[in-house]
Amino acid sequence: MIFIICKTCGKKFKSYFSKKAIYCSRECYYKNPESSEKIRKGVLRAYKEGRLTGFQKGHEGYQNSGNFKKGCVSLNKGKHPTKQTRKKISNSLKGEKSNLWKGGISEEHEKIRHGIEFRLWRESVFARDNWTCQKCGNRKVYLHPHHILNFAEYPELRFDIDNGITLCKDCHMKFHTKYGRECNTKEQLKEFLKIKIQENVEKTSSTKN
Repeated sequence: MIFIICKTCGKKFKSYFSKKAIYCSRECYYKNPESSEKIRKGVLRAYKEGRLTGFQKGHEGYQNSGNFKKGCVSLNKGKHPTKQTRKKISNSLKGEKSNLWKGGISEEHEKIRHGIEFRLWRESVFARDNWTCQKCGNRKVYLHPHHILNFAEYPELRFDIDNGITLCKDCHMKFHTKYGRECNTKEQLKEFLKIKIQENVEKTSSTKN
């Protein structure tokens, strides 16, 4: 056993095997400019000899910053996971295994939104509004049925036609971007549409109170 001073940090360390050791750790080895240059030259030489793959012609060598130079191609380019692999990944993140799991609340809501009752309510709202966005007046767009009073907070009004209004996808996103997705009210919708909402909507809100 001998004591040697590290060439990079100047710290004294013990060496049990070689008198040629000049670095106390791998980290100091990579930090030293001489080592970095040695690695760069080694990679460049291996590339020229054809022992490296994944580099296009014209590559000038290894960058110690960890990034590829312009013109380099990733080793994973064009490779895609198989259906079996994707299915395994999907199953590993479902239900209780997901970090977003909240005890099955979303599953209950999804079942309701994909049920026949919700579909009938959706079609009835669209038909009443003549398949037209009540904000921008467009018809030849993807339409969304918007609950005037929240879906989660007013379960008894989820399928009330008077509690729905037709908005296009863009206008629907603009509404929730401005007012959020919780505690939405008819006053917010009035402000957003700048039109009067039917009087029967106000009646539905009074039933909740």
